Amino acid sequence: MLMHHPQAHKYDLIAVRPGDDRILQTLSRKGDFIDIITYDQTATSIRWLYSKSGLIQTCISEGLSFEITYAEALKDSSQRRQVLTNARQLLLITRGGRGVILASGAEEIIDLRAPYDAANLSILFGGRPEDSRKFVAGKVSFFSFFIREL
Repeated sequence: MLMHHPQAHKYDLIAVRPGDDRILQTLSRKGDFIDIITYDQTATSIRWLYSKSGLIQTCISEGLSFEITYAEALKDSSQRRQVLTNARQLLLITRGGRGVILASGAEEIIDLRAPYDAANLSILFGGRPEDSRKFVAGKVSFFSFFIREL
């Protein structure tokens, strides 16, 4: 199990990519161990994102955050469309982005964007202009991540 993985204790934040809604339901009860739930931004069918809004709210109330990454949206139009669709759905369920983290997800330096560019992307994702700064402003800390696909 992830909690007993020797590498997991070396990191400040633990991000997990659930494979289905049953795993997400299990993770919702593990808010004291994991911190971030991420997903494949370009996936066309993320069942828990489109049918389990109560489960997502439960995860947020347990202190978990959901991550939206924008790097895939910068690559081609079909990926951009799917990233925008999934991000809008997540922002809709979370009532404007409560418990949502915006990250680059960049594998190459060219995919990184300035903070205000990322804030503008959050508006394209369905966030309100007056809330866009909350995704990139505030106290910034550097953390090491341990991501494991379940």
